[in-house]
Amino acid sequence: MYRAACTALLLSAAATIAHPAAPQALVVEANWTRFDQRTDLRYWHLGTQTRIESTDTDKPDPYLLIDTAQDQRLTVYRHNSSWRCDPLEPTPRATPGMPGRPTAPQPPPGIGPQGTIGPRDLPDAGRPGMPGKPQMPTMPPPPTGIRPQPQTSVTPGAPAPQAGIGPQGTLGPRSGAGAAAMPGIPVQPGMPIRPEMPPMPAGVGPQSGVGPGAMPPMPGAGMGVGMGGGMPMPGREQAPSLTKTEESQTLLGRTAVKYTLAGRMMETVEIWAVPDADFGPFFAYRPHPPHRFGPVDLQDQWDALVRREGLFPLLAIFKQGEREIGRFTVTKLDTREVAEPAAFFAPPPAYYKSPPDPF
Repeated sequence: MYRAACTALLLSAAATIAHPAAPQALVVEANWTRFDQRTDLRYWHLGTQTRIESTDTDKPDPYLLIDTAQDQRLTVYRHNSSWRCDPLEPTPRATPGMPGRPTAPQPPPGIGPQGTIGPRDLPDAGRPGMPGKPQMPTMPPPPTGIRPQPQTSVTPGAPAPQAGIGPQGTLGPRSGAGAAAMPGIPVQPGMPIRPEMPPMPAGVGPQSGVGPGAMPPMPGAGMGVGMGGGMPMPGREQAPSLTKTEESQTLLGRTAVKYTLAGRMMETVEIWAVPDADFGPFFAYRPHPPHRFGPVDLQDQWDALVRREGLFPLLAIFKQGEREIGRFTVTKLDTREVAEPAAFFAPPPAYYKSPPDPF
């Protein structure tokens, strides 16, 4: 009797060594309902690999093989014995607030406006907390004798200008009779003296004078303060983000926290999720690879937003306004053995690989 028991124990140990226990995979049973069309799903998760398949036996839906270590997704089509390989969708980054306008380069001293280039606002001396703009110093008049008196007429026979009309000794354009006193500059008869333009009010326009040589305003300088320079490009949408709430409830024996998500066309999502440390990254079941063009709604990117936060949803309710348009529900959690993981998470050998998209 003793010898027989020892023999049975040795045989059991030898069988265990020859055939080690199969790895345990986490199995998640769920269903996805969209516009009254329900699809029952089964998730197999083992290490970095996930298999997502439809349990409906009346139609041969494709199943997905996802490997996060290889950063790839295989779509296996059972109706024509083929499969294709696509890279995983990139996880969208969180969108911070609108970035501020970058500081515009300032011109060298003496060239163009010397104040800060930016929005042309009204004088802000009366605004609390706003410093006034620096004023340009007034240029002193030239010494006597360097420039002729304004009574000198340029055009022969023309009357001399009256007092207070025309340049009265201030620095201005050097033309006509004003150039006669400058050595090396010929006098052009018949050219009238150009009157000096009045200065701009303080804080309005360039502060270095108006006329030739003034720098034009920078493009976009007329935009209001606070709008920022990082305006979104046409056709590019800002990625939404999850908002965590203080609500929670118990689902399948686990404490799930409520998150909200808002998109375009009054579309919102209410997500009850748990940390994905025990579940692995979550991927929504899409029987076809995601499209690359056109707008993307929340039903095409909500799983990427959940992965970004390290969550696994147990319940997700999609609404458009007050109307429910979709629901994802986890119904059961279990573990099962996978005898041959290499074959289970790979397409059948008899299937052929489809060529990639031409674009």
